[in-house]
Amino acid sequence: MSGQRGFLAVVAGIVALLILTVGVVLVQGDRPLASFGPGSPEAAVQAYLVAWDAGDDRAAWTAFSARVKAATPVDAYPEQAQLLRTKGFMTDGSRQVFVSPAKLSGESATVPVTVETTAVSGMNVNRYRQTTTFPMVREEGAWKIDQLLMGTEFWYADK
Repeated sequence: MSGQRGFLAVVAGIVALLILTVGVVLVQGDRPLASFGPGSPEAAVQAYLVAWDAGDDRAAWTAFSARVKAATPVDAYPEQAQLLRTKGFMTDGSRQVFVSPAKLSGESATVPVTVETTAVSGMNVNRYRQTTTFPMVREEGAWKIDQLLMGTEFWYADK
């Protein structure tokens, strides 16, 4: 009789794990992009992140300020981006990115971006959050990211 109870406990554990996994997937889901005003710093960051997630490194590079572009030519950026992607950047859908309202100061701004990653291990669901602030400058009427980024990670050409 105790063998049957052990078997039932294992089956119940597997069912609970499946329910938990389905719940995490449903909660995560595909969230629609937030809507920001055209020409806003938040919209510029969002456009960069959409290009990055699509693997369109040349389009992502156009989001940078002239200072950043001068330090990292368009031909160097895709190589550096691919390096980061091969080092384990989350591409499995467990990463959610949230763009927060910008803090404006004349021709500069900062845009907080929070990255939330969910990891399921056995019966445990762990969420990790990290907020990065994107520095922005206004150039020729458009907001540009004023630091080299790879996804949501600051990156330096000498790494």
